Amino acid sequence: MIDNPFYSHEFHGDYELISVGQLELEDGGTIPDCQLAVATFGELNAAKDNAILIPTWYSGTHQIWRDVYIGSEHALNPEQYFIICVNQIGSGLSTSPHNAGGANADIGMSKFPHVRIGDNVVAQERLLQRHFGIDQLELVVGGSMGAQQTYE
Repeated sequence: MIDNPFYSHEFHGDYELISVGQLELEDGGTIPDCQLAVATFGELNAAKDNAILIPTWYSGTHQIWRDVYIGSEHALNPEQYFIICVNQIGSGLSTSPHNAGGANADIGMSKFPHVRIGDNVVAQERLLQRHFGIDQLELVVGGSMGAQQTYE
């Protein structure tokens, strides 16, 4: 593992690492313990029908969404919606080549498997269903590779 201060709570603020378990990848590789870095804003209502998913793009993090798009005076209002921002696998905050340790120690750095757009979507679906109990979203929005995930 390589310590990179950019990929830290000190730089990116509050987020949680949530395991979605072993992830079998489209290209045949495996991430033994796929952990997604997740930042949430607002409250999930009892019906669980006010959730918005934001998948990040390559090298982008939840911090940009938080600072520019999320807020009572912004496009995504946490007073009305439960906003879930998921940092992409390989982005540096979620399971990535540089932070692969523990159960993922054998896939660190150059041994990290190829991850496709669909792999991120599968991991996000697991997160939504298993961790939050969400089966349907109000909205999915993203930019660049995040937008590609919305079509998957």
